[in-house]
Amino acid sequence: MTARKKSAPVSAVPAPAWPPAAPDDFTGAALVLYSDLVGRYRFNTVEMDTVHQACRTARTIELLQQHIDEHGISLTQPSGRTAANPSVSEIRQQRIALARLVSSLRLPTSDQRSQARAGVKGMYSMGGA
Repeated sequence: MTARKKSAPVSAVPAPAWPPAAPDDFTGAALVLYSDLVGRYRFNTVEMDTVHQACRTARTIELLQQHIDEHGISLTQPSGRTAANPSVSEIRQQRIALARLVSSLRLPTSDQRSQARAGVKGMYSMGGA
């Protein structure tokens, strides 16, 4: 009869420190959102990727709003014609993206129940269903 080798005891891997430090490139709205989210909730690796994207989107919105504040909602083209500032439509798209990213985190509501809905709805069709 041969003796079995004892396996080495499994050592627990220490959990990473929480909250994790914000990435160095987070400033302004990104840093505020990041601090708020990781200060209140714990996220897994996949969720942290979503948190990072949401924070970067918040910073993009902040920069677009600064551009709109400086230049207005319309711009004068070199030809002298007035055109809509493209930042206005872009900020709208970024706000939709931010809402979807935050919704996908499925954060608890103020009364601590998880959101029952899947998130921000997509395109709506005319005529209803």
